[in-house]
Amino acid sequence: MKIYNILLSLLFFFFSGCSSIVNYAPNSYIPRDGEIAVLPFQNNTDTPLAGQRVRNILANILYIKGFKVKTISLENEDYINQKKAYEISKKLRTKYFIFGSVNEWRYKTGIEAMPTVALEFRVFRREDKRVVYVASGAKNGGGGDSLGSLTQRLILELIR
Repeated sequence: MKIYNILLSLLFFFFSGCSSIVNYAPNSYIPRDGEIAVLPFQNNTDTPLAGQRVRNILANILYIKGFKVKTISLENEDYINQKKAYEISKKLRTKYFIFGSVNEWRYKTGIEAMPTVALEFRVFRREDKRVVYVASGAKNGGGGDSLGSLTQRLILELIR
């Protein structure tokens, strides 16, 4: 019986290591009726180019899921405010644009160096600058996860 309790405790700790928090507006979705400009995310982390990396992963996932996607790279990771995002979207002639921020992108220190990611984004309709979809989430991985695979899983949860 003692071994059973130990094994049960180990399983609990193993599965509690991979957790996520995901928030998005109920009954909303990312529209498919026009091209979407996926802009670089603001990098609020200590990791260089985290905003560009998250933008690339999001754009690729949207493309694989059948969305019409355009991306743009910037020389640096300056904050893209709504006005600048609108201007870029207008120049690209897209119906929608996505921008957001990466708030955590790192491996936690410790024996197993578990990855952790936190991000948020908004989808705007360029025509009236209205927000049509909002999502934010955070996810912790296990010792065998990479930041890239963890970010992909989080984004897949966020765009359901």
